[in-house]
Amino acid sequence: MKRRGLALLFLLPVVAATAVAGTITAPWRIRPCLTSYGSGFTGGPTHVELGPDGNLWANEGQNDRIAKFDVRLKRVTAEYSVPKGTQLHDLVPGPDGNLWFSGNSNVLGRLNPHTGQIKLYPGLRGAGNPHLWWAPDGYLYISEVAAGRLARFDPKTGRITDSRYNLPANNGIHSFAEVAGGNTWWGLEYADQLARFNIRTHRFDRFVRLRGGHGPHWLTYVPADHAVWIAFAYSNNLARFDLRTHALTYLATPIPPAAPSLFKGFSLFAYLTHMLPDANGRFLWIATLGGRELLRLDLRTHRLKKVYCGLGAAGVTIVLARDRRGNMWVTEPFDKALGEVHGETDGS
Repeated sequence: MKRRGLALLFLLPVVAATAVAGTITAPWRIRPCLTSYGSGFTGGPTHVELGPDGNLWANEGQNDRIAKFDVRLKRVTAEYSVPKGTQLHDLVPGPDGNLWFSGNSNVLGRLNPHTGQIKLYPGLRGAGNPHLWWAPDGYLYISEVAAGRLARFDPKTGRITDSRYNLPANNGIHSFAEVAGGNTWWGLEYADQLARFNIRTHRFDRFVRLRGGHGPHWLTYVPADHAVWIAFAYSNNLARFDLRTHALTYLATPIPPAAPSLFKGFSLFAYLTHMLPDANGRFLWIATLGGRELLRLDLRTHRLKKVYCGLGAAGVTIVLARDRRGNMWVTEPFDKALGEVHGETDGS
């Protein structure tokens, strides 16, 4: 099963609304709530990461730009252009102090946050929605989703090599969760499996079949829970994978299933895109794209709460990030804004 990854994101300017803040009546009475900050964005932010300078850095995929969002000033203070047609997807800080980005058009690049200099590295093939992992062995690994391969970038030589390793055919390797010890579990989105990549042997040494969900899209490791959580894009449910027992627990969400055919078009619909635990490991936050809300999962009780207070007019959410103070942020691409969550630890 192959799909056009997040194609609808590149139509953001067509329907983008102006970001608004402070439109909620007495928002201090509602917890948790968000405040949207859109000043300085010329495009819709999609993926966002905490940079080495303490600011948030966000891809503007449609505009082929990377924005620097000053968390103190609450505004974008700089934007850096990448080659036209890059179709920016993932963005991560590297051990070298630079920001590394990937694009759906088989692009791997580096941005120096001090000089703004961009450098590209050729070699990706069939990337699809490539995700980036700087591993303990010093290499950068990139998922080539469409081709079902894992690529490896050597920063010493600047070369990319890729391999399907021992993965099944048509697997749709997408996102990952690095766990204690340096190994990673990868979601095989088209094969409904987890696969563990052993950093010492450079092999996938364990596979887990997921029988209670469809389309493992995003994985995140929660150390306080000692578990990997899985968000399924097609069934739109969640799963908890216990790292001690390898037991799987499935949890329904209010988001209805999304047919795989929806991902081939440009319509806006609800599905689970990204997850991130809060700084205290009490809650797991989940973005829902066209769901017009965030979901907050209590990791102790597994109770879900819908959070939509303070979202921009469009209410679309994609990727979450925490700043150095532990505050939670989410990209609101159709509102050209970042949303900051307030009162996220409130148990209501």
